[in-house]
Amino acid sequence: MTITSQLKRVERTCLHHAELSVFGKELRALRQLLKLQDSNAVLSKIRYITEGILVALCKKHDISWGKKGGLPTLERMI
Repeated sequence: MTITSQLKRVERTCLHHAELSVFGKELRALRQLLKLQDSNAVLSKIRYITEGILVALCKKHDISWGKKGGLPTLERMI
């Protein structure tokens, strides 16, 4: 499965979940970065989107990501 086909699946999933629909703009930006073949920018955007989705899910299900007052980083939420 290619990254483009996987991205399409993620976009469809986000459209069906109201709390994730805010990532549509970020996913479109990711698609543009993929066309530019800028791997560093692509990885940064993927991390940003992943962190955002995890924050939304943690808040929805009242799950803590560690130290009180700590930033919700990918490492803390996983």
